[in-house]
Amino acid sequence: MTNDEQETALTQQIRRAVDEYATGQADRYGFTALDIAIAQLNAENAASKRVLVKVLIPLIDEFWNGTEQQCEAVRDIVSHLNLSSAELAARLLHALDSTPGPSLRGRFYFWTAFLAVGGELSPRSLESEKELRQELPSLWLDLATHVYVSAPERLAALYVDAIKCHRINLVDVRRRLPLFVRVFGRSFPARMKDILAALSPGERMELAVVADRYQPYDLTGWLKAAQTDQTPFHKKAPYAAFVDFEEYMGVQPQSRFKSEGVGEFLSLPRTGTNG
Repeated sequence: MTNDEQETALTQQIRRAVDEYATGQADRYGFTALDIAIAQLNAENAASKRVLVKVLIPLIDEFWNGTEQQCEAVRDIVSHLNLSSAELAARLLHALDSTPGPSLRGRFYFWTAFLAVGGELSPRSLESEKELRQELPSLWLDLATHVYVSAPERLAALYVDAIKCHRINLVDVRRRLPLFVRVFGRSFPARMKDILAALSPGERMELAVVADRYQPYDLTGWLKAAQTDQTPFHKKAPYAAFVDFEEYMGVQPQSRFKSEGVGEFLSLPRTGTNG
């Protein structure tokens, strides 16, 4: 097979897989054509993936002018195959800058695809996504995590603001605890105290118990101690006692909390095209 024939066949495979995914087609086991295509391409060598990037670039505008599900499929392709390309990032950014796209969720999928291939989302571009922040705040915060990965205090402040404005709830925060562990690093207890202070008293303890299961900083003990004096909540010092998760909750914790907005694309950013 010649190079042109290989590119044509791959273009047809990608287009068919994305289109079938967008229409919800799946086999009796629940696998889509996109799942199969990704599995096959994942087994290919680096040279084949370079060809994939080459054929995917001219398809970006077509999918951007299509449906939300097609945008999601693009995100899945580039993230699962770990594609990295400045040219592909530039094409994704051009699409995002040119039109609103099929939906706000579609914009989120393209932004995460942009990040996955090595693009860098700037604070200015993040702030310009005002509608996404208003309508899908938890997903906007996922993008903010990439922007402020080296500024945990700023990121925590954005979560505090979203909680106080009732844009996100306890479930949204709890699902992102594994992400907070990675992003906040050594400042995890301090930043979690900021976030806990924005929640209602009952929600504080529920979140602290789960957070202590990820990182044993004894936020539960700190909260219990906070109930025994009149010190302002945000100035409370850590407490030494340890509260066992199973004893407090009476259930086994889940190892991970999943959310469509929280995924591998939120790993540490790679150097690439600026957005």
